[in-house]
Amino acid sequence: AAGKAYVGQDIDADHVRESNEIISFLNIPATVITKDILDSVGEYECLLTCPPYRDKESWGTTLLNKSCDEWIDICLERFKCKRYLFVVDETSKYKDHIVETIDNKSHFSTNKEYVILI
Repeated sequence: AAGKAYVGQDIDADHVRESNEIISFLNIPATVITKDILDSVGEYECLLTCPPYRDKESWGTTLLNKSCDEWIDICLERFKCKRYLFVVDETSKYKDHIVETIDNKSHFSTNKEYVILI
């Protein structure tokens, strides 16, 4: 809607397939590929990501067990961007960059996520 093109990647091929089906259905300017962030570098206007939440998500593959702060550090090292936007469930290193708190509620649980803008 903002006239921007989205370039995405995900480690999980099923998520990539589903994302591309949505992209096709909505006819939006986007591309999503299957790729590990540890195999990526680049320069972009903005990076938007939600790091893996350690053992809280199942990706069908072994991921490095890193904190959200460690994943943010990896992104900052690998990508040169004007802005970085992260959605995480915990942070200590980037608390001063939290711009919004998201309260999630479902019949399973209640939790908070934090939007970090750098």
